[in-house]
Amino acid sequence: MNNIDELLKECNSADIQYIKLGELCSVITKQTGFDYSNHIKEKLIRERISGAVPYIQTKFFEGKRFDYDTDYYVPAEVVSKFPKITLDEKCLLFSIVGASIGNVGLFPNDQICFLGGAICVAKVLPQYNVEYLYYCAESNVVQKQIKKKTKGAGQATITIEDIREIKVPFPLKDIQESIVNTLNCYEEAKRILVIKLRMEADCRKKQYQYYLDTVIGNSSDNKVKLSELGTLTRGKRFVHADAVEAGIPCVHYGELYTYYGLVTSEVKSHIREDLRDKMRYASTEDLIIVAAGENKTDIGIGLVWEGKEKVAVHDACYILNHKQNARYLSYYLRTTDYHKQIRKYVSEGKICSISAEGIGKAIIPLPAINEQERIVDVIEKLDSKYSKLMKDILDEVDFLNKQYEYYRDMVLSFGKQEV
Repeated sequence: MNNIDELLKECNSADIQYIKLGELCSVITKQTGFDYSNHIKEKLIRERISGAVPYIQTKFFEGKRFDYDTDYYVPAEVVSKFPKITLDEKCLLFSIVGASIGNVGLFPNDQICFLGGAICVAKVLPQYNVEYLYYCAESNVVQKQIKKKTKGAGQATITIEDIREIKVPFPLKDIQESIVNTLNCYEEAKRILVIKLRMEADCRKKQYQYYLDTVIGNSSDNKVKLSELGTLTRGKRFVHADAVEAGIPCVHYGELYTYYGLVTSEVKSHIREDLRDKMRYASTEDLIIVAAGENKTDIGIGLVWEGKEKVAVHDACYILNHKQNARYLSYYLRTTDYHKQIRKYVSEGKICSISAEGIGKAIIPLPAINEQERIVDVIEKLDSKYSKLMKDILDEVDFLNKQYEYYRDMVLSFGKQEV
């Protein structure tokens, strides 16, 4: 931290000028629609072959992190025709379309790549420090300009000309180097701490799963098929256009992955009142089991509905009406053994799915109701400790990221001098 403090003093007293990014780069450009439609699109390949290079889209970079295991690859004969959008030197990438606007990448040039759509590449002139410009682009001084220049709402965009007009603070070369060296060290130290915290979170997740599997797996010698617990009824289809602010409470299958946990008494979504007689509903203590998803890993997880009002259920889910402890069943649907059993019944395609028959074949340990209640009490105490621990870890990761961003922005504000 002493290095940062010293650097802040140096930067606060430094003489700086603001220079347009376009004046510091040999080229700032993007892939055009004409190029893509007529020369690139039909040449893209799914598997990497000799000479082909990764096709970089926005989702494959963030900051200094690049993922070269991309959706598409570009043959060498295509790459050679487009030197301006070939990534063959250390350069800056800017997302210029959609929700990812403001995402900046520092391409490390550890292998040749090709620029995808919705990205701008800025190739910095050799006499300027590309890493310094990267830290500027990440910081508030540039991000505020990007935000001001962004146009549109549903499909926000920023133009190449807007990128060229961005102004960056430009101190003497030795101060730029000091900033890069200090921020590199700070960022690396932060990165290592974050990795350790995420490893700790992963260990705790595995530990929790082990105890969950053990407690439920050893709960009873009495084992029955899930289909014997009650009736599995498929929900009824509704679509995004049916959504309203207030209406019939509903549970959409995607929300079981992204929003809900083990149990809920309140819903995130509602659909139109005129659909009421066409829907199928879960009642209090019913289990809602998701039966479709983008991959087969989490298909079959369940949600206990504890609301007093009936809730409409999407047709990519099944409703299990039963006479067991609903929370015990929901915990069981998160065990490793259960998912191993149903995996062979999952149909894989663009969307993975499983039938009621497939879910019903899973064998569940079924102790007496009072024992189910005791087990739920044990697991919920463990769950509470696990959730708090995971929150603490995630909060620490968030703190480290914000701390780094705070000092980076302080350094590059140069004593809060305005653009």
